[in-house]
Amino acid sequence: AGDLPALLGTFASAAVFATGVALSGMTRQPTVLAFLVLDPSTWNSSLAFVMAAAIPAAAVGFRAARGLTQPLAHHPAVRRFFSFLLPPKGDDAGRSGGAAGSFSLPTKTVVDAPLVLGAACFGVGWGLGGLCPGPGVALAAAGHAGAAHGFVPGLVGGFLLHRMYSRM
Repeated sequence: AGDLPALLGTFASAAVFATGVALSGMTRQPTVLAFLVLDPSTWNSSLAFVMAAAIPAAAVGFRAARGLTQPLAHHPAVRRFFSFLLPPKGDDAGRSGGAAGSFSLPTKTVVDAPLVLGAACFGVGWGLGGLCPGPGVALAAAGHAGAAHGFVPGLVGGFLLHRMYSRM
């Protein structure tokens, strides 16, 4: 309960993302595949508009986060705002000690082989499955059988490959 502001922020972010993905039609494989297949008679440009809207929104978020040393959910003002939902002082059962939370922003500026290989794997998986990870997870969470049986094993496989590669 001590991290309730962070949990609420995560939930709100996920809800906004899932709503946007659903409203834009990006959970529909035919819509995504119609974007990826460059046939002028069937091409669907809606994904381009989704990406065009996402880039400035992400840029604003990254710019705002640049000067922060911790997530906003851990800022004292936010914690005070949610204090009525937090446990009383001294009742921190289950809460780990240490800093109030931190994060790091990407600092890598070099395009290297792992980045290119990862991007290629992502693109091939996206093209074969017709879903990128966000909509795939949203569909799997909603109980969509195709996403649960096809996409989730691929996602888990990707995590395992990353873990193996990282240990090399």
